[in-house]
Amino acid sequence: MCYFTLLSLSNDMAKFEDKGLKIVYKVGDYMLLSKAKIGQKGEIIKVEGKEKTKKFLFSLGCSEGEEITLISILAGNYVVNIKDSRFAIDEAMAKAIVLAD
Repeated sequence: MCYFTLLSLSNDMAKFEDKGLKIVYKVGDYMLLSKAKIGQKGEIIKVEGKEKTKKFLFSLGCSEGEEITLISILAGNYVVNIKDSRFAIDEAMAKAIVLAD
């Protein structure tokens, strides 16, 4: 498996870099997890936000290329399924997760 660093993301282009090699992909639509509908699955394209937030989400298994499912929204917390585990994250963290639509 090959991992790339996401340099930029727009509605129709994603620019990646790996060891100095820059790659541009045309991508479909993307959205934030906070905008997903209950039961919707998506592939994580990018985790944005502060380094502390990124590290915490990574420790839950939330990383680029992983599939995530929004199970429910309870009292402002987003219950998600990642790698056969369920977690509750707040809205700020849900807004940090960018999904392929």
